[in-house]
Amino acid sequence: MSSVLICERLAGLARSGYPVRGALIELPARLGHESPQVIAAARRARLGAPIGDCVSPLATIFGDALPQLRACLEGSATSGANWAVGVEELAGSIREKATLRRSAEVAGAGATLSARIIAALPLLMLPMGLRQLTDGIVAVSIAFGVLIGIAGYRWLVRVIPTPPVDDPSATVADEVAASLDAGWPLDAALEHAVVNRPPFRSAFRRVQLGRPWRRAIAEDLPGLAAALTDAHATGAPVAATLRRTAASIRRDARQEFERQVERAPVKMVLPLVTCCLPSFVLIAIVPLLRGLAQPV
Repeated sequence: MSSVLICERLAGLARSGYPVRGALIELPARLGHESPQVIAAARRARLGAPIGDCVSPLATIFGDALPQLRACLEGSATSGANWAVGVEELAGSIREKATLRRSAEVAGAGATLSARIIAALPLLMLPMGLRQLTDGIVAVSIAFGVLIGIAGYRWLVRVIPTPPVDDPSATVADEVAASLDAGWPLDAALEHAVVNRPPFRSAFRRVQLGRPWRRAIAEDLPGLAAALTDAHATGAPVAATLRRTAASIRRDARQEFERQVERAPVKMVLPLVTCCLPSFVLIAIVPLLRGLAQPV
């Protein structure tokens, strides 16, 4: 079950005039096939549970995008705002994140495959050397070669960059934008997004002590603070500014990852020379030379 498909069906129901609760109840029928998570959400909505609790079963489908969905639906159910726009924006955000994640995985796949092949090459020669384990020199050589090969593999894995995780500033910016579209005041949207994330509750405590939100979140969420400052200075719509900022943060992270992938071959030279090549010599060449040196 796709989170984008659910958002599209919810947007269609919203544009057909359904309230949030009614749309959640109708959602299984509109999807056309049974999903345990969607059915559980519809059952909770039918029983009158709070909207935030109704969408909780969808966590396995939406992942880190669930807070945005919850903020959009909760706010719209309270304010009566047009929530079709919010879920459509959420669908677009999910698509964009999926595209960036796939491009990052593709960019890193080549470097990862090269590292594995290089690290595995000495170990592929191991069966040839095992035939001469009765020779003490060969046995010691193979043992050291395996140890150095394992060390080289671990070293190569460490120098290959991993795809970036979603930046917290981008995630919170998307949620706050969804809340604003649903009719939440800015302070309430920021509070809702921050309080529900334990690592950032210190920002809310600073607000309680009298700091404005832009300064309170600057330490933990600098990207979000910069977006709020820009929106305040220029008078631009806050929700649109936050979404542009979230997209820009993700693009910057992807570009930095691609630069790291481009530098990976250079970083792979040192473990190749100091571990993988010596491991190949110890596992493959030494047993071969010992075999040639023995009398027929």
